[in-house]
Amino acid sequence: MRFPFYGLKTEIFLNLFFTVFFAMTLISFIILRLTERKIIQHRTDRGCLILKVIKKSIMDDLFISERNIFDHIRHNVSLNNKIKELLAAGGFQAAVFTDIKGNFIYAVHLKSGSFAKRYPEKQTFFSPHTNHYVTRLYGKTWGMVWPVAKMVTVSAPLFYKKELYGTLTVACDLTPVFQSLRSSQKPVLIYLVFNTFIFSIMGTYLLSKKLVSPIHRLLSASEKFNDQGLLSGFFFSSSTNELGQLFRSLNMMFRRLEENRKDMKKQISSLQQANHKLKLAQHELVRAEKLASVGRLSAGVAHEIGNPLTVIMGYLELLKMDGLTEEEHHDFLERINHEMMRIKHTIKQLADLTRPSPNEKSLVNVHELLKNTVEIFKPRLSKQKIKLEFALNADQYIVYSDLNRLRQVFVNIIMNAIDAIGENSQKISETYVGTFSIVTCNLLDRIEIIFRDTGTGISNEKLEHIFEPFYTTKAEGRGAGLGLWVCYRLIKDLGGSIDVESPDSKGAVVTVGLHICNQEDKDIYRIGEEAHG
Repeated sequence: MRFPFYGLKTEIFLNLFFTVFFAMTLISFIILRLTERKIIQHRTDRGCLILKVIKKSIMDDLFISERNIFDHIRHNVSLNNKIKELLAAGGFQAAVFTDIKGNFIYAVHLKSGSFAKRYPEKQTFFSPHTNHYVTRLYGKTWGMVWPVAKMVTVSAPLFYKKELYGTLTVACDLTPVFQSLRSSQKPVLIYLVFNTFIFSIMGTYLLSKKLVSPIHRLLSASEKFNDQGLLSGFFFSSSTNELGQLFRSLNMMFRRLEENRKDMKKQISSLQQANHKLKLAQHELVRAEKLASVGRLSAGVAHEIGNPLTVIMGYLELLKMDGLTEEEHHDFLERINHEMMRIKHTIKQLADLTRPSPNEKSLVNVHELLKNTVEIFKPRLSKQKIKLEFALNADQYIVYSDLNRLRQVFVNIIMNAIDAIGENSQKISETYVGTFSIVTCNLLDRIEIIFRDTGTGISNEKLEHIFEPFYTTKAEGRGAGLGLWVCYRLIKDLGGSIDVESPDSKGAVVTVGLHICNQEDKDIYRIGEEAHG
């Protein structure tokens, strides 16, 4: 977006204006300084000429009258008038005569007494030991711009019959001269500003034509370069200077960008397809691991279903007998119903494990989920004589997560712990071969679930690869090496953390960290529930 009152043209105009104005002002100051010197030099030259004329007139009259030189000057009215005429014609105000010692003798003024008052007697105007004209500057007055000398004097020796009698000095007041020049400064200043304005406009026009217009073309082309590509030939420029080279370079750059954009689109499309296939493969691996977990649970589930069925069959045989009272008949039916409910509960737990995950988050009670998951393994824990310990110490245990994915993580961890304890030949007591504990606690805004077993443990070398797919520490045929990898992927997708330790390679400690549900999570869940009706 270009602003009409502040853009590149405006900046160029302002920079040119101030640059030209500064340059012209500097030149004007130099000219003024030279003019002031010229004025003083011109007055000095006039003073020398006046001195020559006055000296010649004095010598001519003395040749005729034979008087004393200073008496002749003082009493000769015609000579005084001639001196006044010469002073007035040359712009000087006074002529002063002094003796050889520099004592004041006589003065001719255009204005009575003015010069004598400024310069008292015995003022030395000229050194009698030289035969040259001497110029001196006195006082200060305001020049055209800065202070300058207020008065200039020119002195010359007075010789008569080759004898030095004194000096003759003419004085000029420069104040009226500079006042006259200052009165003409206003038109000069107006002329200076006007010329600066004209030069700035001309410079702005030329620079805009050569520089700003191509830049605007470049800006327009850059704004039009979008996902649809660049119009061919839009950067065409026949100029051979640096700007033309810039346009041609930009044209090549945008063409390469267009080619790179097309290649990148192809690569993105390929990556999206590969990512989609990878997600499908990952989903299938998770699904396969889930089914493998169900298969490994089948023995315990079969036992859990087989025992109630045996009891049911026994009660059905009793119901076939004659002579049962109404109360006994009702009692047998209640017992059969109880065993049927046990079978239903076991099948429901197994169905929850095999049910496809909808990948939907909800508010999950971690403690309740842990209890329900462990319930599935109680027959196997009892059969393998593994002691179960619970320490649910966390005060905040509600998380916003995927229930089915968390259940799958807990199932894999518990199954690995049971397998590890079963491989350990050392018993902890006569009753139990090992211990499996689950502890929860809060750490800042997280809940940590710690699974600890007394199994065979994991060496440090193997711990470095524990989360890699198809890596297993179990014997051949006991696992595909996907359990912990699936746990790692699921927990990372849920925004949590998982870590495995094996202190001194004795037993294993698996720590799962999840973020506690906050108010924002509750609001998201509430909005989702309202959207689903």
